[in-house]
Amino acid sequence: MAIFDRLTEETGAPEIHAEYYSKGNQAQKDSIDRGAGSGVWSREADAIITMTKHEVGDDCLSIETTLRSFPRIDPFVVRWSLPLFVRDPELDPADLKRPSKGRGPTY
Repeated sequence: MAIFDRLTEETGAPEIHAEYYSKGNQAQKDSIDRGAGSGVWSREADAIITMTKHEVGDDCLSIETTLRSFPRIDPFVVRWSLPLFVRDPELDPADLKRPSKGRGPTY
């Protein structure tokens, strides 16, 4: 990660990178632990913004931030309204989409 730090210092430009979640249900993990791969990505970042599917549907996402040098931002929910995400204060950001429990018993 030192090469990215050096690049931002020399250019004055911010570094932004996107990371995907690991396989499986992410609702049970802390937002900082949802990313796939090495934990160094999470430990190095000054600001992490996670977008996790909300139980309402695929057009709603719970947003959580982990900020090193800034005041905490409470989690919130956004709804996709082409062409923008719009904040939806009616929804609880803790209501993350959970995996279905599969088919019930036949008998």
